[in-house]
Amino acid sequence: FELESGGLGGGLYRSALLNQLCVHLLRRYAKAGVREVPLAGRMADGQRRRLVQYVEDNLERNLKLDEMAREAGVSVSGLIRKFHAEFGCAPHAYVLRQRLERARRLLSRPAAVPLKCIAMDCGFSDQSHLVRHFKRAFQQTPMEYRSTAVGAPLRELDD
Repeated sequence: FELESGGLGGGLYRSALLNQLCVHLLRRYAKAGVREVPLAGRMADGQRRRLVQYVEDNLERNLKLDEMAREAGVSVSGLIRKFHAEFGCAPHAYVLRQRLERARRLLSRPAAVPLKCIAMDCGFSDQSHLVRHFKRAFQQTPMEYRSTAVGAPLRELDD
């Protein structure tokens, strides 16, 4: 045994055994919960997941900062600060990007949903609001994108 021989690794071996025993006892008998501690200025993984899911589930609504902050469990100012550190942009810019990505996914489907329905489903106030932001982000209109993604003719389909 390394401990009994008095070798150079004896102390290290004793520390490793002690750590393993502590881990075993904590896992088996402790009743305490583990609290996530986020990195300075960042969100904890759970906060991030809840917020991303909340935005995805509510894209069609007008999302408010206080609702997002409540979902993440922080103040509005804390949300803005942590959000920028976590996602590299303001909450509004992130929501807009998610809306545009949803619009692209919907436009890529073979079933041609009218553009005004896609705009509403993605949380844009109307069709022109979607077109304006889509063109700015992707340098083409939604109909041009649909035409290249699906191979449909360049025209708006009526419902």
